[in-house]
Amino acid sequence: MLNAFKLGAKYPVFTKQITAKKDPVSGKWMIPSFATKVKLIPEKAGHQRYFKDGAWHYVVDNTGTEYFLADGSKHTITELGEELPEGALLEDPPKPEPTFEERQALAIAQREAAYKQESDPLYMEWQYDKTDEAEQKWRDKVAEIKERYPLPTE
Repeated sequence: MLNAFKLGAKYPVFTKQITAKKDPVSGKWMIPSFATKVKLIPEKAGHQRYFKDGAWHYVVDNTGTEYFLADGSKHTITELGEELPEGALLEDPPKPEPTFEERQALAIAQREAAYKQESDPLYMEWQYDKTDEAEQKWRDKVAEIKERYPLPTE
């Protein structure tokens, strides 16, 4: 019995060991396509073994590895032989602290959304009712929203 190595069709990488069959007429070993009787090299961490020019070689295998660039963009390695780019990070880089202007814009946007959803209906009710209770209810809601979304001071 002869052992052969089956190779993948897309990449000539080792997939598994198979058994070659003997031709009953000629008595010769039949080696299937994408297979070889050349001795397989040992496994190597982080690599695949592939067959080219009559010999086994190693190729780096980072397929499926997710990495981040300094700008925070996320990427995934999809090709055999693709190395991590220089400066690549395996964890999402920390986000910079928002500036004063960004924090202020966020608080204003949050307030505006809350005013539209929560206090504007109370204001319209007060305008319709013209009661002190309706006015106070509206003013309390505005104060609550301002407390919930304070404007930054620094």
